[in-house]
Amino acid sequence: MAGGHALGLRVDDGLGLRGLVPGGDGLTRTLRVEAGAVDDAPAGAVRLVDERTADGTPYLSVDHADGYRVEAPGFGVHHVSADGTRLVVAERGEARGARERLLYAQTLPLAAATQGVDVLHAAAVMAPDGTAIALTGRSGGGKSSLLAALIAAGARFLTDDVLAVELVGAEVRVHPGPRFASLDAEPAGSALGPVLDRSDKLHFAPLGPTVPAPLGALWLLERPAPVARLTAEPLGPGAATVLLQSAFAAHALSPARLRSHLEVCGELERQGLARRLRVPDGIGPDAIAAALLR
Repeated sequence: MAGGHALGLRVDDGLGLRGLVPGGDGLTRTLRVEAGAVDDAPAGAVRLVDERTADGTPYLSVDHADGYRVEAPGFGVHHVSADGTRLVVAERGEARGARERLLYAQTLPLAAATQGVDVLHAAAVMAPDGTAIALTGRSGGGKSSLLAALIAAGARFLTDDVLAVELVGAEVRVHPGPRFASLDAEPAGSALGPVLDRSDKLHFAPLGPTVPAPLGALWLLERPAPVARLTAEPLGPGAATVLLQSAFAAHALSPARLRSHLEVCGELERQGLARRLRVPDGIGPDAIAAALLR
Protein backbone atom coordinates (compact mmCIF):
# COMPACT_ATOMS: atom_id res chain seq x y z
CA MET A 1 0.00 0.00 0.00
CA ALA A 2 1.38 3.39 -1.01
CA GLY A 3 1.28 6.38 1.26
CA GLY A 4 2.60 9.71 2.44
CA HIS A 5 1.37 12.27 4.94
CA ALA A 6 -0.74 15.40 5.33
CA LEU A 7 -2.22 17.45 8.20
CA GLY A 8 -0.10 15.65 10.78
CA LEU A 9 -1.24 12.13 9.81
CA ARG A 10 0.80 9.38 8.16
CA VAL A 11 -1.56 8.07 5.48
CA ASP A 12 -1.65 4.47 4.27
CA ASP A 13 -3.20 5.04 0.87
CA GLY A 14 -5.23 2.37 -0.86
CA LEU A 15 -6.71 4.73 -3.48
CA GLY A 16 -3.68 6.10 -5.30
CA LEU A 17 -4.31 9.62 -4.03
CA ARG A 18 -2.66 12.55 -5.72
CA GLY A 19 -1.44 15.22 -3.34
CA LEU A 20 -0.02 13.35 -0.37
CA VAL A 21 3.32 14.68 0.89
CA PRO A 22 6.20 12.18 0.64
CA GLY A 23 7.58 10.75 3.87
CA GLY A 24 5.91 10.99 7.27
CA ASP A 25 7.55 7.90 8.79
CA GLY A 26 8.16 9.72 12.09
CA LEU A 27 4.51 10.65 12.61
CA THR A 28 2.70 8.73 15.35
CA ARG A 29 -0.85 9.41 14.16
CA THR A 30 -1.91 7.22 11.24
CA LEU A 31 -4.84 7.00 8.85
CA ARG A 32 -5.74 4.14 6.53
CA VAL A 33 -7.63 5.25 3.40
CA GLU A 34 -9.37 2.58 1.35
CA ALA A 35 -12.28 1.94 -0.98
CA GLY A 36 -15.31 0.11 0.39
CA ALA A 37 -19.01 0.17 1.09
CA VAL A 38 -20.50 3.01 3.12
CA ASP A 39 -23.95 2.28 4.50
CA ASP A 40 -26.76 4.77 4.89
CA ALA A 41 -26.85 6.61 8.20
CA PRO A 42 -28.45 4.28 10.78
CA ALA A 43 -31.59 5.11 12.72
CA GLY A 44 -30.62 7.26 15.65
CA ALA A 45 -27.66 8.91 13.90
CA VAL A 46 -27.20 12.59 14.76
CA ARG A 47 -27.12 15.01 11.83
CA LEU A 48 -24.20 17.35 12.63
CA VAL A 49 -23.99 19.20 9.32
CA ASP A 50 -26.78 19.86 6.81
CA GLU A 51 -25.62 22.40 4.22
CA ARG A 52 -27.87 23.25 1.29
CA THR A 53 -27.82 25.52 -1.72
CA ALA A 54 -30.11 28.54 -1.96
CA ASP A 55 -32.88 26.42 -3.52
CA GLY A 56 -32.69 23.81 -0.75
CA THR A 57 -30.68 21.18 -2.64
CA PRO A 58 -28.45 19.17 -0.24
CA TYR A 59 -24.79 20.11 -0.59
CA LEU A 60 -23.01 18.51 2.38
CA SER A 61 -24.22 16.33 5.22
CA VAL A 62 -22.38 14.78 8.16
CA ASP A 63 -24.08 12.16 10.34
CA HIS A 64 -22.60 10.82 13.56
CA ALA A 65 -23.26 7.36 14.94
CA ASP A 66 -20.37 4.88 14.87
CA GLY A 67 -18.00 7.42 13.39
CA TYR A 68 -18.88 10.04 10.80
CA ARG A 69 -20.71 9.53 7.52
CA VAL A 70 -19.97 12.40 5.11
CA GLU A 71 -21.92 12.85 1.88
CA ALA A 72 -21.64 15.52 -0.81
CA PRO A 73 -23.71 14.83 -3.96
CA GLY A 74 -21.41 14.62 -6.96
CA PHE A 75 -18.32 14.29 -4.77
CA GLY A 76 -18.98 11.08 -2.90
CA VAL A 77 -19.81 9.35 0.36
CA HIS A 78 -17.07 8.76 2.92
CA HIS A 79 -16.96 7.24 6.40
CA VAL A 80 -14.45 8.24 9.09
CA SER A 81 -14.11 5.82 12.01
CA ALA A 82 -14.90 6.97 15.53
CA ASP A 83 -11.19 7.13 16.42
CA GLY A 84 -10.22 8.86 13.16
CA THR A 85 -7.80 6.12 12.05
CA ARG A 86 -9.76 4.70 9.09
CA LEU A 87 -11.39 6.47 6.14
CA VAL A 88 -13.56 4.49 3.74
CA VAL A 89 -14.42 5.99 0.34
CA ALA A 90 -17.44 4.59 -1.47
CA GLU A 91 -16.84 4.31 -5.20
CA ARG A 92 -20.15 5.31 -6.77
CA GLY A 93 -19.04 6.62 -10.13
CA GLU A 94 -17.70 10.02 -9.05
CA ALA A 95 -14.70 11.37 -10.90
CA ARG A 96 -11.34 10.82 -9.24
CA GLY A 97 -10.81 14.53 -8.72
CA ALA A 98 -14.22 14.92 -7.07
CA ARG A 99 -13.49 12.15 -4.56
CA GLU A 100 -10.11 13.68 -3.77
CA ARG A 101 -11.65 17.12 -3.34
CA LEU A 102 -14.11 15.82 -0.74
CA LEU A 103 -11.36 13.90 1.01
CA TYR A 104 -8.96 16.83 1.24
CA ALA A 105 -11.64 19.42 1.99
CA GLN A 106 -13.65 17.47 4.55
CA THR A 107 -12.82 13.92 5.60
CA LEU A 108 -9.03 14.10 5.98
CA PRO A 109 -9.34 17.21 8.22
CA LEU A 110 -12.11 15.45 10.16
CA ALA A 111 -9.87 12.41 10.74
CA ALA A 112 -6.99 14.66 11.85
CA ALA A 113 -9.20 16.62 14.23
CA THR A 114 -10.68 13.44 15.71
CA GLN A 115 -7.14 12.25 16.49
CA GLY A 116 -6.30 15.49 18.31
CA VAL A 117 -4.61 17.60 15.63
CA ASP A 118 -5.89 21.16 15.78
CA VAL A 119 -7.22 22.15 12.36
CA LEU A 120 -8.06 25.75 11.51
CA HIS A 121 -9.67 27.30 8.44
CA ALA A 122 -6.50 28.88 7.08
CA ALA A 123 -3.93 28.74 4.29
CA ALA A 124 -0.16 28.86 4.86
CA VAL A 125 3.23 29.17 3.21
CA MET A 126 6.79 28.75 4.43
CA ALA A 127 8.64 32.07 4.27
CA PRO A 128 12.30 32.21 3.14
CA ASP A 129 13.37 32.30 6.82
CA GLY A 130 11.76 28.88 7.40
CA THR A 131 8.78 30.04 9.44
CA ALA A 132 5.16 29.56 8.46
CA ILE A 133 2.91 32.47 7.50
CA ALA A 134 -0.74 31.49 7.97
CA LEU A 135 -3.76 33.36 6.61
CA THR A 136 -7.29 33.20 7.95
CA GLY A 137 -10.39 35.28 7.40
CA ARG A 138 -13.87 35.15 5.94
CA SER A 139 -14.63 32.84 3.01
CA GLY A 140 -14.20 34.65 -0.30
CA GLY A 141 -11.71 37.07 1.26
CA GLY A 142 -8.91 36.21 -1.16
CA LYS A 143 -6.77 33.80 0.88
CA SER A 144 -6.03 31.53 -2.09
CA SER A 145 -5.08 34.35 -4.44
CA LEU A 146 -2.80 35.78 -1.74
CA LEU A 147 -1.31 32.31 -1.25
CA ALA A 148 -0.42 32.20 -4.95
CA ALA A 149 1.11 35.69 -4.76
CA LEU A 150 3.23 34.70 -1.74
CA ILE A 151 4.57 31.66 -3.60
CA ALA A 152 5.32 33.76 -6.69
CA ALA A 153 7.27 36.11 -4.39
CA GLY A 154 9.52 33.33 -3.03
CA ALA A 155 7.54 31.54 -0.30
CA ARG A 156 6.83 27.79 -0.45
CA PHE A 157 3.41 26.15 -0.34
CA LEU A 158 2.31 24.55 2.95
CA THR A 159 -1.47 24.26 2.80
CA ASP A 160 -4.40 25.81 0.95
CA ASP A 161 -7.51 25.73 3.11
CA VAL A 162 -6.92 23.64 6.25
CA LEU A 163 -4.12 24.46 8.69
CA ALA A 164 -2.96 21.59 10.93
CA VAL A 165 -1.28 22.98 14.05
CA GLU A 166 0.39 21.15 16.91
CA LEU A 167 2.15 22.25 20.10
CA VAL A 168 5.59 20.75 20.68
CA GLY A 169 6.63 22.16 24.02
CA ALA A 170 5.96 25.86 23.59
CA GLU A 171 6.56 25.80 19.82
CA VAL A 172 3.55 26.06 17.55
CA ARG A 173 4.22 23.86 14.50
CA VAL A 174 2.39 23.82 11.19
CA HIS A 175 2.14 20.48 9.39
CA PRO A 176 2.13 20.40 5.58
CA GLY A 177 -1.31 19.94 4.12
CA PRO A 178 -2.07 17.94 0.99
CA ARG A 179 -0.47 19.27 -2.18
CA PHE A 180 -3.84 20.37 -3.46
CA ALA A 181 -4.78 24.01 -4.02
CA SER A 182 -7.87 25.49 -5.67
CA LEU A 183 -8.26 28.84 -7.42
CA ASP A 184 -10.96 30.46 -9.54
CA ALA A 185 -8.40 31.30 -12.24
CA GLU A 186 -4.82 30.37 -13.10
CA PRO A 187 -2.30 32.76 -11.51
CA ALA A 188 0.31 34.46 -13.66
CA GLY A 189 3.43 32.32 -13.94
CA SER A 190 1.64 29.18 -12.67
CA ALA A 191 3.35 29.49 -9.28
CA LEU A 192 1.14 26.73 -7.90
CA GLY A 193 2.47 24.10 -10.30
CA PRO A 194 0.59 21.80 -12.68
CA VAL A 195 -3.20 21.72 -12.97
CA LEU A 196 -4.63 18.44 -11.64
CA ASP A 197 -8.29 18.96 -12.51
CA ARG A 198 -10.84 21.54 -13.56
CA SER A 199 -14.29 21.83 -12.00
CA ASP A 200 -15.87 25.08 -10.91
CA LYS A 201 -12.28 25.90 -9.93
CA LEU A 202 -8.79 24.99 -11.08
CA HIS A 203 -7.02 22.44 -8.85
CA PHE A 204 -3.23 22.57 -8.64
CA ALA A 205 -0.52 20.29 -7.23
CA PRO A 206 2.03 22.69 -5.70
CA LEU A 207 5.33 21.44 -4.31
CA GLY A 208 6.41 22.41 -0.81
CA PRO A 209 8.24 21.34 2.35
CA THR A 210 7.89 17.77 3.58
CA VAL A 211 8.35 18.57 7.29
CA PRO A 212 6.55 20.88 9.75
CA ALA A 213 7.50 24.53 10.12
CA PRO A 214 7.37 26.73 13.23
CA LEU A 215 4.57 29.27 13.03
CA GLY A 216 5.81 32.82 12.56
CA ALA A 217 2.40 34.49 12.47
CA LEU A 218 -1.26 33.75 11.90
CA TRP A 219 -2.78 36.72 10.09
CA LEU A 220 -6.49 37.51 10.27
CA LEU A 221 -7.25 39.23 6.96
CA GLU A 222 -9.80 42.03 6.96
CA ARG A 223 -10.34 42.87 3.30
CA PRO A 224 -11.53 45.42 2.35
CA ALA A 225 -11.15 47.43 5.55
CA PRO A 226 -11.95 51.12 6.14
CA VAL A 227 -8.29 52.19 6.36
CA ALA A 228 -6.10 54.33 4.11
CA ARG A 229 -3.17 51.88 3.93
CA LEU A 230 -2.18 48.36 4.89
CA THR A 231 -2.34 48.17 8.68
CA ALA A 232 -0.77 45.35 10.70
CA GLU A 233 -1.56 45.03 14.39
CA PRO A 234 -1.64 42.32 17.07
CA LEU A 235 -5.02 40.85 17.89
CA GLY A 236 -4.13 41.51 21.52
CA PRO A 237 -6.23 40.42 24.53
CA GLY A 238 -9.11 38.28 23.45
CA ALA A 239 -7.24 36.80 20.47
CA ALA A 240 -8.08 33.29 21.64
CA THR A 241 -11.79 34.09 21.43
CA VAL A 242 -11.41 35.18 17.78
CA LEU A 243 -9.30 32.12 16.95
CA LEU A 244 -11.76 29.71 18.51
CA GLN A 245 -14.18 30.72 15.75
CA SER A 246 -11.69 29.66 13.05
CA ALA A 247 -11.93 25.96 13.93
CA PHE A 248 -12.21 23.68 10.91
CA ALA A 249 -14.45 20.60 11.18
CA ALA A 250 -16.03 22.00 14.32
CA HIS A 251 -18.33 18.96 14.30
CA ALA A 252 -15.41 16.71 15.33
CA LEU A 253 -16.55 15.73 18.79
CA SER A 254 -13.52 14.00 20.33
CA PRO A 255 -12.16 15.30 23.65
CA ALA A 256 -8.66 15.23 22.13
CA ARG A 257 -9.73 17.68 19.45
CA LEU A 258 -11.42 20.07 21.87
CA ARG A 259 -8.41 20.03 24.19
CA SER A 260 -5.90 20.66 21.39
CA HIS A 261 -7.93 23.55 19.96
CA LEU A 262 -8.14 25.33 23.30
CA GLU A 263 -4.43 24.81 23.98
CA VAL A 264 -3.33 26.04 20.55
CA CYS A 265 -5.55 29.13 20.65
CA GLY A 266 -4.29 29.98 24.13
CA GLU A 267 -0.65 29.62 23.05
CA LEU A 268 -1.16 31.76 19.96
CA GLU A 269 -2.53 34.51 22.19
CA ARG A 270 0.21 34.11 24.82
CA GLN A 271 3.02 34.33 22.25
CA GLY A 272 1.42 37.14 20.27
CA LEU A 273 1.43 35.08 17.07
CA ALA A 274 -2.13 36.05 16.14
CA ARG A 275 -2.20 39.33 14.20
CA ARG A 276 -4.64 41.36 12.14
CA LEU A 277 -3.93 42.71 8.65
CA ARG A 278 -6.38 45.37 7.54
CA VAL A 279 -6.35 45.82 3.77
CA PRO A 280 -7.94 48.86 2.10
CA ASP A 281 -9.91 48.54 -1.10
CA GLY A 282 -7.75 48.57 -4.22
CA ILE A 283 -4.72 46.79 -2.78
CA GLY A 284 -3.97 43.61 -4.74
CA PRO A 285 -2.46 40.32 -3.58
CA ASP A 286 1.06 41.10 -4.88
CA ALA A 287 1.32 44.19 -2.67
CA ILE A 288 -0.04 42.29 0.34
CA ALA A 289 2.42 39.44 -0.24
CA ALA A 290 5.34 41.86 -0.41
CA ALA A 291 4.30 43.41 2.90
CA LEU A 292 3.98 40.03 4.64
CA LEU A 293 7.40 38.87 3.43
CA ARG A 294 9.27 42.01 4.44
